[in-house]
Amino acid sequence: MAIKHTGSGATVFVTGIDGFKNQSGGRDKRSWQFWVNGTYADAGVGAKVLQAGDKVLWKFAPPPPPGS
Repeated sequence: MAIKHTGSGATVFVTGIDGFKNQSGGRDKRSWQFWVNGTYADAGVGAKVLQAGDKVLWKFAPPPPPGS
């Protein structure tokens, strides 16, 4: 899997995975986001602390509705 990103450490931001790049320009545009144990991540990928057994799912999708 080829991952493109900007930043480092806690400020890492994933910009693309396997050639699929984040889109910009509105709520209907898709970007990379991740979910931990079925819940939308509450921190950026560089800052999220995972625990043993956590399940991480990456999605290339429009932003989830507020409160997800």
